[in-house]
Amino acid sequence: MKHEVFGKKIEIEETDITFESIYDKPFIPQDYIEDIKNADILIIPEENFREEGDVLFPETTREFLEYLQENIPKDMSVDIAISDEDFKKIELHSDLVNVATVIVSSAAFSIACSLIASFLYDMAKKLLKKPEDLNAKVKILSEETKTKKTKCITYEGPVSGIKEVLEQVAKDTFNDESDEKNEIEDYLSSYNINLEQSVYDQIQNVLDNAISENIEEIANYYWCLKSIFMIQKTFLMAFYDMKAENYEEAWNNLDLADIMLSGLNQNFDIKKDNDRFHLVFISRIIKEYQKTFPYHYFLSRECVVKSEKCSICGKRVLVRKPCGHKLGKLYMGQQCQHIITDADMKALAIVTHPFDKYTYLTIPDKEYNYGMVKMLISEIDNPYDDFEIETKKIKRPEYKNIGRNTTCPCGSGKKYKKCHLGKQDELMDHNIVHLTFPVKNKYPGIQYFGTWKT
Repeated sequence: MKHEVFGKKIEIEETDITFESIYDKPFIPQDYIEDIKNADILIIPEENFREEGDVLFPETTREFLEYLQENIPKDMSVDIAISDEDFKKIELHSDLVNVATVIVSSAAFSIACSLIASFLYDMAKKLLKKPEDLNAKVKILSEETKTKKTKCITYEGPVSGIKEVLEQVAKDTFNDESDEKNEIEDYLSSYNINLEQSVYDQIQNVLDNAISENIEEIANYYWCLKSIFMIQKTFLMAFYDMKAENYEEAWNNLDLADIMLSGLNQNFDIKKDNDRFHLVFISRIIKEYQKTFPYHYFLSRECVVKSEKCSICGKRVLVRKPCGHKLGKLYMGQQCQHIITDADMKALAIVTHPFDKYTYLTIPDKEYNYGMVKMLISEIDNPYDDFEIETKKIKRPEYKNIGRNTTCPCGSGKKYKKCHLGKQDELMDHNIVHLTFPVKNKYPGIQYFGTWKT
């Protein structure tokens, strides 16, 4: 079926050619079959040229393959469905640039279009022609991830504007998968006060399918969407835990959401689209809530790690000969972790600024005072209500309005001027809460909250 997009002719038709059907072709070199099966963009030949049975490629194929190899995203791969020995090209000596046919998944279609267009613009420069004066023929086979149906898109015309034409075709033709992605993104960008399990299941299903079908771009992106879902869910759990006065669970969920944000941030721009998924807000507001908790001392482990293995390939992590997988990065929908296989625990340290905030200390027969958390959360109705806590240092109540020669309130028996006067120990944090909405309750003056209930 012929179409006209932006005034340019383009042909779109169904074809029975699929990735699987190509893998079974006699010209496929079995020595390279695994590399070919892993390719996101696969260059394929024209079969039975002029009904003479030849398997041929256009004359620009070597340059085209090299260009794709140099410019394809690092998490994608390109290959050609032929061996060096069987490679043959046809030279037509035409003023039309023939680009070798490629087959891609519909998810990789847009990237393939961009690379092909860039290649043709480079060709125009080499031939000292303007893009509008150079004609090209492009054929892309795009297989839909779910249905396994393939569409053949053929463009013949000026190089200028080819990228826009092909991208518009992608929007018009392969909208099923993008509709599902848009639906999930729209859901996660809403201010949900509860999250539906069905959305998580939908994300997980696409992720599992992408992994089984070896489509890394989709697998990695849906890993990110899954992480966004879990970050939002864990943050909401923390909020409702505070409302229910389950403060220990709330603290642990705030810390868990913060850890997941750190992992996501290595693979996804959390500021994307003006904080579309509220991740910047959640990252900041977690730290504001944590300021109101009475935890000040934590345990930190000190250990000597003797051996680790990569969670992606299972190989031992070596200094001189690394396996190539980067810690924290995504590979086919999985995040690379280093798993400790041998270590010696040396000590436990008591610290005030830990990495693992869930290791707060408790004292037998002592109960933490959560009054500050309780007061703040009583003012907040919605998890996405915004506020900011300004922290200043002020004198503790017992050190106010006492003379220099007065006995120090700390119980040391020394004079105040020789004990705590001017020392950090006589100061305390003074938290001033700035709400973005009207205050519901009236509070008489400054409220004081000690670490422990008395």
